[in-house]
Amino acid sequence: MFSKSTALLGILVLIAVVPALAGEPVRFTAPFDFQVGAKHLSAGTYKVQYPTPNTILVQNQESHEAAMILTNSMTPANAEKGKIVFVRYGDVSFLHKVVPPSGSGACEVLKTRPQRDVERAYAERAKSREMVALKLSR
Repeated sequence: MFSKSTALLGILVLIAVVPALAGEPVRFTAPFDFQVGAKHLSAGTYKVQYPTPNTILVQNQESHEAAMILTNSMTPANAEKGKIVFVRYGDVSFLHKVVPPSGSGACEVLKTRPQRDVERAYAERAKSREMVALKLSR
């Protein structure tokens, strides 16, 4: 039978381990405005953090403007490591995936309603989307 102190110790270990498994913070410089879900973020230098499993926090290093979004974990190919990828529909870019240099914490952003709406409008006009990759740093 477990005591309360044993259960508390187990919870503390999980709290300490889960962020370490989620991935290390990374930085990137976006030369264009982009969206994280419904949140519009301006061009600038950003830090990506993993506050909880299956979420990322993208924060501007100068203005501290931030957005949080749900993600799915992924196993990246070696060629993808150290990149952040955006999907662009005309002049509107959405964060698509983050693949740290180590590969640990690689994730794909879940599509939100604003992105699906833009994607649908683009498809109706028979236009194609574009993928844009930027290099990550620590």
